[in-house]
Amino acid sequence: MKYVTLFNPSGSSNHNFWLLNLASYLTVLTIVVTTWGTITASPHAGLILGLLVAFAILLTFYPHTENRLPWLHLYLAAQTSILALIVLLEPQMDIVAILFFVLSAQTMLFLPLHLALGWIGLFFVVTYTVKVW
Repeated sequence: MKYVTLFNPSGSSNHNFWLLNLASYLTVLTIVVTTWGTITASPHAGLILGLLVAFAILLTFYPHTENRLPWLHLYLAAQTSILALIVLLEPQMDIVAILFFVLSAQTMLFLPLHLALGWIGLFFVVTYTVKVW
């Protein structure tokens, strides 16, 4: 079943997302490099690095969730949980909220508009909640 999205109104597949993937991986790498001091000083350094690696690994799977709505929701829930857990473990790591922009781009590419906007709203709520917590 093909889903019509805002940026793919025909519902046809375009598997050439290498530029988005590259930007996503570079964003993760930039966050690791810029927060390296915070990560290594944290008592949860190993777990935080493991979660960032898990986030990067999961990025490779999102194109395979195209037109598989249940898997895409599971993917987004896992990625959202990873980012929330990082900030809960180390509040100084709130820069990882930038990765919600990556997830927002993915939702707009693969989900119908109403579902994508729902996820983006959830990203906002999660970001706000874990920062206030």
